[in-house]
Amino acid sequence: MKSLFKLFLAILAVSIITVGLMAVVGMTVKKQHVVSRLVRTNQPPEIVWATIIDFSSQASWRKDLKAITHIGQQDGKSVWLEEYQDGMAIPLETTIADSPRFLIRTITDPNLPFRGNWEYKITSLPNGGSILRITEYGEIKNPVFRFLGHYVFNQAETIETYLKNFVSKFGESNSKLEIG
Repeated sequence: MKSLFKLFLAILAVSIITVGLMAVVGMTVKKQHVVSRLVRTNQPPEIVWATIIDFSSQASWRKDLKAITHIGQQDGKSVWLEEYQDGMAIPLETTIADSPRFLIRTITDPNLPFRGNWEYKITSLPNGGSILRITEYGEIKNPVFRFLGHYVFNQAETIETYLKNFVSKFGESNSKLEIG
């Protein structure tokens, strides 16, 4: 029984030291980050715009979403709650909407361990298609989460998932994501 207790204490000590080191290293990582990806699609800008602005139907083509619900207006701006398959829920407000070229959505919950916004730019291509570029301007408050976001996870993963789901919606799964 004593050896089991010693093992428990050793595991606890290693865990505390690990989290402490992650916090110390995380403090050296900038709070703010910018990541950008783009995809070329055969869809004209008007179709791209109509798709990205139709929030109520996004759960039907975004595999990472469980549901999306309009939760009202905040300062005259539309706010939607995105509920993800992993249980996370993020309220996003449409900060700027300039049809059919430019959209900014901003996280409205100040209690989340991160904040920021997504900027969508739609550019026409000569062949009638478009480029959809999404840029995330984010901030991670907690140094442990900054460590994980910088060294463990792909900070562009959410954008990449969105763009892959977007082109799959149109059967364009051969479109390649590009760093933008």
